[in-house]
Amino acid sequence: MARTPMTRWQEAAPAPIVLLLGKEELLVSRANRRIRDILRMEDEGLEVHDIDAGSYDPGTLALQASPSLFMEPKLLRVSDLNSMTDAFLDDAMAMIDDPFDGATVVMHHSGATTRGKRLLDAVKGGKGIVVDCGELKYDSDKQAFARAEFVEAGREATPGAQNLLVKRFSDSIGSLAGAIAQLVADTTGPKISS
Repeated sequence: MARTPMTRWQEAAPAPIVLLLGKEELLVSRANRRIRDILRMEDEGLEVHDIDAGSYDPGTLALQASPSLFMEPKLLRVSDLNSMTDAFLDDAMAMIDDPFDGATVVMHHSGATTRGKRLLDAVKGGKGIVVDCGELKYDSDKQAFARAEFVEAGREATPGAQNLLVKRFSDSIGSLAGAIAQLVADTTGPKISS
């Protein structure tokens, strides 16, 4: 079975089955939001349902994905795959083989445990899209993240300013993103310098 190539979180897009893989919560949140926003642009009637795989009751996936009276598209966001119940695993494996019509199922797994390995292997093996939401460990990745944050805000930072921010907030991507947002809000002009 051919392995599905990983998609970067910035390129996350709707598909019948999407696996957000990694433990960087900010990236998971942004990938989820990007998928939701794309689906909502296609149809404002999008229904969003959040499901906790750790406290899952049998049949919930099918129930939440079932067509509504006006056939609005559905987005099912599944969290806590690391603690998934056996019932979730069974229902998810059935869904993998026969995806729901009109529904996008986005599942998050930190990748830190082998719970649900069969499900992860099925998605990675071509049954869905895998989105990389792993930690940004390398300075070059954090620099690229910071650069993208400035670009998205319509601003630019000098290399010195960007390096200073990345160095100061290297422990948390969320803190780095927050610092950049604050800096952009508190300054004027196209270029931010140190």
